[in-house]
Amino acid sequence: MAFTVMARLKARAGHEADLAKRLSDICAKTRSEPGTQTFTVYKSVEDPAVFVIYEVYNDKAAFETHFNASYVQENLASFKDITESAAHDLLGEVAHR
Repeated sequence: MAFTVMARLKARAGHEADLAKRLSDICAKTRSEPGTQTFTVYKSVEDPAVFVIYEVYNDKAAFETHFNASYVQENLASFKDITESAAHDLLGEVAHR
C-alpha cells in the first residue's frame, strides 16, 4: 500500500529563492529513486514563502530509504538556516477512487 507524506516549509524572509532551488534539486533526485511514485513541490499563491511537498512512495520502506539518503539529510540540516518553520504528516491511505 502506498505511503504518503505532506510536508510544509516556510522560508525565512529573503530565502524564498534559495529554498525553491534546493527543493527543486531534491525533487529531481527523488523522482529517480526506486519506490518513488510522486514527488511534487508546490509554492503557495497566497504566501510566496510557503512550500508544500506532496510525496508518494510504494511503501514506508521506500520512504525511509529516501529520507535517509545523504543528499536529503544534508539538505534537511541546511534548511534550519533558511526556513522559519517546517512540519510534515505521514499518511496512510483510507480511500482511493
